[in-house]
Amino acid sequence: MKNTSLAINDFLEQIYRRLDQSLETQAIFLDFSKAFDTINHDILLGKLRFYNFNDSAIKLIKSYLTNRKQFVKIESQESTLKSISLGVPQGSVLGPLLFLIYINDLVNVSPAFNYILFADDTNLLCDNHLFTQSELVKIQEWCCANKLIINFSKTQQIIFRNPQKRIQLDNYEIQDLKIVDHCKFLGVVLDQHCRFNFHIEGIIHKISFLLMMFRFLTRFFDEKTMVNLYYSFIYPHLIYGIEFWGHAPEYLISKLLISQKKALRVIVKQPPNSHISHKFNDLKIMPISMLFKFRLVIFYNRHVLSIKDNYNLTEKDHQMVTRKNLKNPIKTIKIKSEKGKRSMFFTAANLYGELAWDLRDLPCGVFGKQLAARLWELCG
Repeated sequence: MKNTSLAINDFLEQIYRRLDQSLETQAIFLDFSKAFDTINHDILLGKLRFYNFNDSAIKLIKSYLTNRKQFVKIESQESTLKSISLGVPQGSVLGPLLFLIYINDLVNVSPAFNYILFADDTNLLCDNHLFTQSELVKIQEWCCANKLIINFSKTQQIIFRNPQKRIQLDNYEIQDLKIVDHCKFLGVVLDQHCRFNFHIEGIIHKISFLLMMFRFLTRFFDEKTMVNLYYSFIYPHLIYGIEFWGHAPEYLISKLLISQKKALRVIVKQPPNSHISHKFNDLKIMPISMLFKFRLVIFYNRHVLSIKDNYNLTEKDHQMVTRKNLKNPIKTIKIKSEKGKRSMFFTAANLYGELAWDLRDLPCGVFGKQLAARLWELCG
C-alpha cells in the first residue's frame, strides 16, 4: 500500500506529463457514499478467493468481519445492540486494506481512464473527454454490481490545463457532476492550473492562527521550548506535500516566508518588521525554499530511486564521464514547458545529482543530516 505522498505524486506526474504536451486532463474525484460501511462481506470474501487467498486466511477475515455489534450512546442514554452485516471496521489497520482489495478490479472496468486508488479517495483521469460520459456509465454499473453508491453531489471534476489555453468547459460537462477550479485530494488542495494558491493560502491561515497561541506561550516558555513547539505545530503544515506545492509561483512562496519570519520573531521575542533572516541559521529552522529542496531530494532518494520501474528513467545510458553527465550523473526526462519541469524525473533528479549523488549509499538518517548540512553550507 502506498502512502499519501506517493499517491499524490502518481496523480501529478500524469497531469504534468499532459501539461508538458499542452494537453488538458479531465480528473474526476469520486465520492462513495459511506464507502467503508457498505462493503458487502460475501462479495469481499469472493474477491479474496479470486486473488488466491488460502482458506485459512479467508476464514480468519470472515471471523474478523462477522458477529460485530454496534450501539449509539447520547449522554447517559444507550440504544440496543444491533448486529453489523455490512462494512469493514473504520480506524483499524485492516479496514483500508480490505477496502482496496474490494475496489481493486475497478481499474479493469474501462481502459479510457487512468486510476489513482487510495482507500475511498478514488480518482479517474481521462485524456479524451469525448469518452468520459459513456465510460463513466461503466463505472456506475460496476458500483451497482458491487453494491457501492457514488455520491454525485460530492463527486467533483477538475479540468487541468495551462492557464493561457482557452477551452470550452461545456465540452466537459457531465450530468450531475459539477466542474470546480480546485478541490482537496489527500490533504493537498489541487487547482486547475497547478498553482497551489488555495493550498498555500490555507497554510498561511493556519500559521496565523497558531501564532496567536505562540504569542501567549512566549510568556511562559524559553526560546528552546518555543522552537520545539514550532516543530510540533507549524512545521507539519509546512512539510506535508511540499514536494508538490513547493513548485508554486515565487510570490506565493514569499508569502509563506513572511509567515515563517513572523513565527521566528515571536519565538525570539523580536518586534514586528525587525530583521530576522539571520535567525533561520541560528535556530536551524530551514526557510521555505531550502525546506522544499531538502524534502524534494529526500523524497526522490527514498521513493523514486527505490522503485525498480524507475531505473530506466534514473540511470544514465552509460557511466562514462563526459561533459554532459559530469555535472549531473542522474538521467532526466526531456521536457518542453515550465510545468513539465515539476516532474520528479526532472527537477528532483537535477537537485539530487547536484546535491546528493555522492551521499546515495548512506543510510536514510545519515543521508538527511548530510544533505541538511550541505544546504546550510550553500546558504551561508
